[in-house]
Amino acid sequence: MGNASSTVTAGIKNQVDSRNNVIYKLGDVTGNGELALLAKEALRTNNLAPLDQRIVERIRPLLYNDGEGKMIPIEKVIAQRHKERTGNLFVMQGSGLKKFVCWHLNRRGAVGETLLHVCFLSGLPDHMKLLAHRLVHHFPKIINDFYLCDEYYGETALHMGIVSEDAEIVRFLLKNGADVSQRTCGNFFTCDDQKGSRTDSPDQEAVLLSRHTNYTG
Repeated sequence: MGNASSTVTAGIKNQVDSRNNVIYKLGDVTGNGELALLAKEALRTNNLAPLDQRIVERIRPLLYNDGEGKMIPIEKVIAQRHKERTGNLFVMQGSGLKKFVCWHLNRRGAVGETLLHVCFLSGLPDHMKLLAHRLVHHFPKIINDFYLCDEYYGETALHMGIVSEDAEIVRFLLKNGADVSQRTCGNFFTCDDQKGSRTDSPDQEAVLLSRHTNYTG
């Protein structure tokens, strides 16, 4: 596996600095934001109604088809990671391969994450765990949305729950339809001696890599 890089640091800094991003106004890595604070209040008062109402109001416009999602050509899905890595637009046309996405590609955080990812990035204190639960309750199809950036491409909430060794949240995600076959192929997860070979194809989602590596497992 690759070590943390300057790209990781830049991504984290972007998450902290992008205060005007709509995602971080709703919830951020420090556990603050409009919905995060409503989740705190819901825990204090044992009343979910205000939180649930605001989730529906704020999140629905950020999703495709009011939360039903849509199939998107793979060349559009991988465009962000390609531009980050190469500095160029991805203009190749593929063979028609599509990927299901629920959270709008252009309404995400600084590194292509959704608010559900942000809940996990905060460390899942009680109020952010509640927010994650209510997000999935109202919009269950966001559960398999994944990072778009080149560094973490493909990472879902399930991956993050497993890494945090939180059996309770992993059980919750699986019970609610988390896809166990979703593949992470970001730079962060790539062997160091293969990182320079990363290229994209419009005919597959995963990056293309050199077959040669000295990584032994």
